[in-house]
Amino acid sequence: MANKRSARASKRLKATSEDAALDNAATPTPADNTLTGMPSDILRQILQIMSPAELLAMHDVNKGFRRMLAKSGKKENPIWVNSREHHGIPKPFEGFDELAWARFIFGRICEECEKNESDAPDFGLMMRLCTKCREANLCQELDFSEESDGEDIMGPILEFEDSFPHSNWYSSREEIFEEGYGRGRFARTQTWWAPYLWDILPLVRGARRGVRGAQKKLDKLFEEGERRLKHGELCDEWRDRLEAEENRVKQESLKNKFKALGYQDSELDGVDSHKVLVQFKHPLTEDAWAVMRESLEGPIRDKRRSRLLTEHPDMMKARQILAREAYLAYAVTVLPREATFLPTLAGLEDIPEIRSICECEPDVEVTIVNFSALPSIIEGWVTAKRVRLTQLANGAMPEKTADRFNLASTIFRCHNGHEKLGRPAMFGGDEAMRHVGEKCDPQLDQALSEVAFALVTSLGLDPSTASVADMDQHNPRFRCDGRVAYNVCGKSNKDIEVFTWRGCITHAIETHHYGSQEKMPSYRKLDANYYHKDGTVSFVVISAHPGAESRGPFNDDLPRANSTSWVCGHCTKFVCAPETFQAVNDHVKTEHGEPHPGTSDVLLAPSVLPVSRSCYSIGRLGSTVRIPKLTAPGAFVCLRCLKKSKLFRTSGAVCDHLRGVHSIHNAVLDLDYGMSTS
Repeated sequence: MANKRSARASKRLKATSEDAALDNAATPTPADNTLTGMPSDILRQILQIMSPAELLAMHDVNKGFRRMLAKSGKKENPIWVNSREHHGIPKPFEGFDELAWARFIFGRICEECEKNESDAPDFGLMMRLCTKCREANLCQELDFSEESDGEDIMGPILEFEDSFPHSNWYSSREEIFEEGYGRGRFARTQTWWAPYLWDILPLVRGARRGVRGAQKKLDKLFEEGERRLKHGELCDEWRDRLEAEENRVKQESLKNKFKALGYQDSELDGVDSHKVLVQFKHPLTEDAWAVMRESLEGPIRDKRRSRLLTEHPDMMKARQILAREAYLAYAVTVLPREATFLPTLAGLEDIPEIRSICECEPDVEVTIVNFSALPSIIEGWVTAKRVRLTQLANGAMPEKTADRFNLASTIFRCHNGHEKLGRPAMFGGDEAMRHVGEKCDPQLDQALSEVAFALVTSLGLDPSTASVADMDQHNPRFRCDGRVAYNVCGKSNKDIEVFTWRGCITHAIETHHYGSQEKMPSYRKLDANYYHKDGTVSFVVISAHPGAESRGPFNDDLPRANSTSWVCGHCTKFVCAPETFQAVNDHVKTEHGEPHPGTSDVLLAPSVLPVSRSCYSIGRLGSTVRIPKLTAPGAFVCLRCLKKSKLFRTSGAVCDHLRGVHSIHNAVLDLDYGMSTS
């Protein structure tokens, strides 16, 4: 390695010798012509206050500056000397000229391979090496025994460990001579100050035996190491000061950016973190600022909120109330179908524009007028979320031209929630849009999407066009075949579990996808009637697996048809005053011309807007629906008929009535028919 540096140095000396410089100066270059208007003494004064790193860059890219910065024979150019002293850089070590020293400190290329970048100069080796070359050329591991040469080897190792802490080798003290054996890791280098360890051993052994000249050579070796050590310490101190100054500049740059956003000094303690500052090494660019803001603003915002709540609790509460009042006033003007995509009240303050208004300084008066732009802010938030989910849905599928946003084979899940809370699946982009709240981040689940793809295919539908509404309209029944492949499902149940297509997805999550089985299950489509071996019919239809402890708003149990919890999907008439299923059903028929509104998703069951979520559940998406035995006697009524006087003795009879009169082939208890109270 030393030979390489000498060769490069000699080549530079030959190219910049005094005669060559005079010959080159006789031929003007375009770079020279650009400097003819400036007196040379003024230009030299300017160059002397520039850093050696800047001079090095100018030297490497411009022939005119290369001649101006060249040495005159063996005499150093005063521009380099004055520049180095002006910036407090230690003087060059033995064997370095000013140019080589500047390249050693501020260069980036490994001196061995001349390809890879090195992180920092090694002041112990006085070389720039990349990790790959350091491991390949300087390190060697050996096993040694205490009974053989262990004492002779460990002697110089321990001496070098005290004398050369900046060197490139080390030994592990805690592993030395453990049970008679040890393992040392030390340098294998050809530099002049540290020859091979096997070359040092004869000097050590000779000095111990009194060989003439051995001790003198060994002392000289250690003296050279001491000089290198002291100079390396000076260089390390300068490097620490330089890094501290660079970090201070970065801190000030970041703090000024955050102050421009309205934050105070007391809230910017996290900016001083060294781990964050090392992520960028150049002046703060827009890309670097975006990265820094994303990683730092969360804790800073929490400190600001905590400070304002502590110092001005009443003011913060009043601002939050104003924001919610403005939001609710806007929410009741939105169609229920579109209102399902709005953010929750709890997540309202997570929108940056709303948060900046609520968390501005106490001397700023905040009124309802400050939230006048809230509708456009919410619309932008909803649009951005839809665009992101559309990109996730379309980007993961081969059909790039198809819009897979609301296809039945597009299943999202939120992986930020805890697994014990169910992590409910979201069917299509619309349900993923409803999954809103603080730190919610729906992601496309490829494995569950493949299961849904198979379910759609089993019905004979086209997976590239079949939507979630199409699958809900068919409302098929499936049984898991996992009991055959995995011995998991069905054997221990008294009743056979039969799933809706939504229940299949939830069942796959809880039983297979995040359980002990890695392979996703397959499901078999069932006919309308499924009989046991003894001829009886008894099965439980599950649309969402009961094991899920927490569900999204779209998985909540539906209100009963006779409860006043229904609204119209076409207008906002019933948003503030929900009505019964039949009242809204009649309204949709007369006002909006829907002949069979009960069989579509135009009837919506809302959750309470001010309490938890400003979301609505689609009418036919019940959580758990249990169908009794079709042969069970009882009194049933049809909830689709306007008059409830007709009674049906069995559930099978009322289901036949629903198929023939109302075209509902898969009736649901408490939605399509119910038990008579008389």
